[in-house]
Amino acid sequence: MTTSEFVRKQSSIYPNPTQHSVFIKNNSENLIVKIGIQGITGNLLFTEDQDFEQLSLDKLSSGIYFMKLYYNNGNNETHKIIKK
Repeated sequence: MTTSEFVRKQSSIYPNPTQHSVFIKNNSENLIVKIGIQGITGNLLFTEDQDFEQLSLDKLSSGIYFMKLYYNNGNNETHKIIKK
């Protein structure tokens, strides 16, 4: 893949930034099987393996996080999340 090619994300995360929860819209025919939330340093804070339409971030303090979505076809993608 060249740098001029655009790779479309399989899912959308909104609202971002958020205060409490984010909604996950899967735009792919592949199913999300797991979600991981990582801190800015890459440390895994928690995972979720059910309810992939909404994710509460209430237990996190304000900051920048990375949400990694894992799909049933073996692919994954990462979204930056800002918690107010």
